[in-house]
Amino acid sequence: MIVQGSNNPIIVSFDEDVSSIQDWSMSLYGEDKRGAPGDLLKHWGLDDVEIDENSVSAPLSQEETLAFPPCVATLEIKWLNADDLIFHSKKVRIRIDGRNDSTHLMTSDQS
Repeated sequence: MIVQGSNNPIIVSFDEDVSSIQDWSMSLYGEDKRGAPGDLLKHWGLDDVEIDENSVSAPLSQEETLAFPPCVATLEIKWLNADDLIFHSKKVRIRIDGRNDSTHLMTSDQS
């Protein structure tokens, strides 16, 4: 779940070492009321994520999540491995939890 106004990254875990990924595309789409993909909410490329041995961390800012509409979203991921093979993940549904309080909190890097 993504909460409006949060800044927690999306962490994708793998069963194997993924530190040799050559390219990466991850997109978060808001779904319309019928469940069809709607607007692109956020895209991450290889330069936007942090890759550890068995995980990829995709950052989200407070400003970005405040702008997300409350909905169910679909996360789609594909990547290119060291052998030039393209892999796709299963589509992941993530709920975006709406909040009435849209106060922007000052983080330490904004001081």
